[in-house]
Amino acid sequence: MSQPKIKGRRGLSVKASLMLTLVLFMALLLAVGAIAVAFLQQSLQATQQLGTVAQRSSEASRINSALLSARASLLTAAHEQAEGQAGNARTAVTRAEQSVKAAKDIFRDFQNNALDSEEGRPLYMGVLRAYRGYIDDGIDTMVDAMASGDYISFYMINTEYDAPLGDAFTESITTFTD
Repeated sequence: MSQPKIKGRRGLSVKASLMLTLVLFMALLLAVGAIAVAFLQQSLQATQQLGTVAQRSSEASRINSALLSARASLLTAAHEQAEGQAGNARTAVTRAEQSVKAAKDIFRDFQNNALDSEEGRPLYMGVLRAYRGYIDDGIDTMVDAMASGDYISFYMINTEYDAPLGDAFTESITTFTD
């Protein structure tokens, strides 16, 4: 005689019930895996965006550092020019020009890699606007004044334009990096 099949409460055999349970657990495991993959993709995207923002922040800080170096060299040049040391003044102006060129090169990279997030875009644009005013109305004008040996115009430009524009640029970078 054959053995009678044991039936579960719903009329399924124990073997069928165990298989159904195994299939259900496998489906749950696949669902959890799919959710984990989705979260990992989101995490990867967020990490990449954070890396991009960090790179732009680093570039902005390097631009500011190069322009501050240029200002220091120009102040040295003005002092040397006022003291009658034209050769030393010319050397300081050359250092300033090199710093400005480095800042412009870094800015080109900064500008070519714009942020496009809702939060980052306005802050990024603030840095661009502040840079344009600072470089056009402040730094380049001071370099031109010192290149021609006009330290009196340099001091006037530094006091009236460059200092406030430099502060605005630094503030826009601080806002951007925070």
